Amino acid sequence: RFRLLQHFDRLEAAEPTVAEGEVLIRVRACGLNFQDLMVRQGVIDSLPKTPFILGFECAGEVEQVGEGVEKFKVGDRVVALPEYRAWAELVTVPQQFVYPLPDDLSFLDAAALT
Repeated sequence: RFRLLQHFDRLEAAEPTVAEGEVLIRVRACGLNFQDLMVRQGVIDSLPKTPFILGFECAGEVEQVGEGVEKFKVGDRVVALPEYRAWAELVTVPQQFVYPLPDDLSFLDAAALT
């Protein structure tokens, strides 16, 4: 199936709340990958309820850490693999899917490499 995107609505959503073991990331760059396209075309078996935010990879800065998170602190540069929502301004990600970003790698390059 092919669906032509004729318009989209910008929706304001509440800022995500950090749960235990999660990292809140301010997204500075995000990628577009094949899975995003498959979701958009509706050919993924377990589509989230609409409205939802696409995006499975991002790079940014840690805004907040949940209880039990010891590998990251506020201000750390990271790359992450959330299950959806990487195209948002803020995204929460379980710490096991967050990785340190070397200083010599830009946010843009990191998001493209994930």
